Amino acid sequence: MSSASLFRTETSGHRPGTDSAIPTASNADTKSMLHNHDVVKLVIEEMDLNTAILARAVCNSWRLSVKDAGLEPLEAGCTEPQMVLGHQSQKRLEQALALEEEVWTAAHIAKLAEYLKRQKEITAEMRHTLVNWLIEVHFKFQCCKQSSLYFSIKLVDLFLANNEVPHQIFQNVGVSAFLLACKCEEKFWPNTGDLSFITDYSSSVEQITEMERKILEQFKDNTKHPNPETYLCRFAEAAKLNFTNDNGIEYSTPYSMALYFIDAALLDATLVTTHPSLVAAAAIMCTLRVLGRSDWNKHLDYYTRYTRETVAELADRLIANGRASTPSAIEHKYTSQRLGGVGDQVGADGKTLNDGCLHVLADYYRRL
Repeated sequence: MSSASLFRTETSGHRPGTDSAIPTASNADTKSMLHNHDVVKLVIEEMDLNTAILARAVCNSWRLSVKDAGLEPLEAGCTEPQMVLGHQSQKRLEQALALEEEVWTAAHIAKLAEYLKRQKEITAEMRHTLVNWLIEVHFKFQCCKQSSLYFSIKLVDLFLANNEVPHQIFQNVGVSAFLLACKCEEKFWPNTGDLSFITDYSSSVEQITEMERKILEQFKDNTKHPNPETYLCRFAEAAKLNFTNDNGIEYSTPYSMALYFIDAALLDATLVTTHPSLVAAAAIMCTLRVLGRSDWNKHLDYYTRYTRETVAELADRLIANGRASTPSAIEHKYTSQRLGGVGDQVGADGKTLNDGCLHVLADYYRRL
């Protein structure tokens, strides 16, 4: 459905011939109206959001029933500026989903699915180590956008899918992909000399520059492809998760939690074929579970375009992965103040007293 139909104008009057046009009603008419209202309520309970959005435009009574059932579109009843922002947000979502479908073809997925099998020297464990390192590098350089992290790892996976990589240059591929991603996504990016330093000079400035050029040459048409962050805020709105923080510096707990599960997905080599929108939807579901809320609703069903069953399969896996282990880079990242942790408060055992979303996550795992 187009964004225009999502924000269909509410009817201001009554349609001719409806019971609302009758000025008076007998007792029998009243009983009939009450009965009809109950029927409408029962019908709406079985509706998906798409049908409910159409039904609210039929007449005033249907509009009110849809509202009572909580099945209005996200911007229903908002101010004009909020409505404009809603239109823009929905348009970006639809464009991203359309582009994702163009990119994630059967051939693209098949190539990604087999790339580690075709590598003679690079294993899933080596990829896990590199991704963990890139998460740490991205955080240490205080990059503003998560998208630069996601894009750098995507470039690594694409490079592996199209080139045989000796293990000696694998880190160079990672650090060069990171530099290119930062140039595409960030206002400022790390100095090439600093990046050479963090590799203990195993990658020289010249080697990083040359590999960056090679990656760009091969994948310059991939720079604007969607990543999980593209969908996260709109999906969070559908889930009624608050992703904003009053101080504008630290991330809110729900946002940090969703980012945590996306990072967990990045580490899993078997998930490289998974659509970014599905990763984002699963991160939202995981966050809702950890926070003790219902993990799905009709709004998520509509705006993500995934069923609960599809998302739950991936969410179960991400929850299990997080329960099994917490890689060092993720632990460092999510115990920081920016991500909701309080890294400077240490107990007698040397551990942090409150580590933000990891603290909440640990409580959740203890309850399982």
